[in-house]
Amino acid sequence: MRISKIVFTFLILLVLAAEGGFPSTITVDLKHKKRVSSMMRSFFIPGWGQFSNGQETKGSIVLAGAVLSGGAAYYYFRQADSRYNDYKNLGVKDSDLYNDYSNNFNNAQGASYCLAAFWLYGVLDAYFSANVPSSGSDKGTANPVKMSYKNGAVNLLYQKKF
Repeated sequence: MRISKIVFTFLILLVLAAEGGFPSTITVDLKHKKRVSSMMRSFFIPGWGQFSNGQETKGSIVLAGAVLSGGAAYYYFRQADSRYNDYKNLGVKDSDLYNDYSNNFNNAQGASYCLAAFWLYGVLDAYFSANVPSSGSDKGTANPVKMSYKNGAVNLLYQKKF
């Protein structure tokens, strides 16, 4: 069975070659592959997709924001855990240690949300800006993903013109 498949494939290739059926050039559109590749890079390391798209400044901002917010989240989670253990060991119900624990835990949650926002923005921006030239020569393709900070909240906005 395997030999018959090989012979059949060889005969088809022989007929195509004799008929001039092989194209002289092959065109492959890699736009989608570049988008997915950039998105996957930012999925694993925030900002890496922006660097691969030639947007070094934006990549630096996304990477620095993710590292700083991740470091802050780690620090505050460790502080909250330490304060909670101290509170439990003290055994007093109304203690300032519980308030310290609560404040550190809330700070850790806020930093974690910032980390998630930087990560999500990095992934989406890397995908949507993969085909946008960094020189701005193609005015018809603008980045549809925008991130803004307003009233204490980080907002992601997706705009697409029809």
